[in-house]
Amino acid sequence: MSILDAPSARVGTDSGRQQKYAQFPDGTKIGRRMRYTVGRQGSGCDVICDGVADDVEINAALLFLHNHNNFTGWALEFSDESFYIASSILRQAYVSMFGQGARATQFIAAAGLAGGMQKLVPGAIQFLNDSSYRMVGGSAGAPTNAGCFAMQFVAQPLAAQGNAGGLWNSSFSDIQIDFFDNGIQSIGTLDNSALLPQQFVNFIDVDVNVEGTTGYALDMRGQHGQVTFDSCTLQNRVSTNRVGTIARHGRSTDTVFPGNVTFKNKCTFQNARRAIDVYGASQVHVDDNWFENLAESVRLDGGGLGMSWSETDLPMQAP
Repeated sequence: MSILDAPSARVGTDSGRQQKYAQFPDGTKIGRRMRYTVGRQGSGCDVICDGVADDVEINAALLFLHNHNNFTGWALEFSDESFYIASSILRQAYVSMFGQGARATQFIAAAGLAGGMQKLVPGAIQFLNDSSYRMVGGSAGAPTNAGCFAMQFVAQPLAAQGNAGGLWNSSFSDIQIDFFDNGIQSIGTLDNSALLPQQFVNFIDVDVNVEGTTGYALDMRGQHGQVTFDSCTLQNRVSTNRVGTIARHGRSTDTVFPGNVTFKNKCTFQNARRAIDVYGASQVHVDDNWFENLAESVRLDGGGLGMSWSETDLPMQAP
């Protein structure tokens, strides 16, 4: 019995052990655990995917757990298989995603995937703690969907939540991103109108290898605060394909810019014309990192304040 087999499943409490469970009309119960398993047919997991458009089952499970977790922080644990994503995985607050390792659990983009493989639903998306999976956007030299991001996290405020919207108090670790045109996009509110924009977010051991000639491993705009990249790699996969900027912060058309963004502990930037482009952003800290195969390291423009730099190696090469 899958937790998705009956949309009328409800959550109750076992009076003897005070343990949460999901109960179906036929009386079947699935006990409340911190993680519910996701796999293919025959795996015996709590959620069974069809191997064609697995985003359908994944999104249903994320929504189900979000609606029933009472802010306790449940998670989906994926088996060591490949899952095919035809439409974006819609991230819900308080529900994390775990795999069996960045080379074991894979999410593979199907043709027609638009925008991003992962996106945020409207409102305050809090306490996502993801780890140990790989996101695959195509194959070497051939991203499946032009312009697509692996993670496209855009703040969408909701009046019903006090105008809260964005990603908050979350972490992503041991994640591999390969063969997309673009890697991670994080867009906070552009007018300071929302509570809980993109803040208190950590990326740890996230390896982003973009494939396209004009894309970004990291693209940030709007209101941010306390965002940290720790031991990450941001690069174009092909060393001869040095086009554009690897990490971009802010645009000349914006009125609100990212702030307090930190790269530390041997983050690697390589194979691009420029490592970091900062326009108007403030408090961007680059500490103990590695730059390689770049024409330029950092460009500052637009009146940003508080850029700091320490112990970063620059074995740059000519363009």
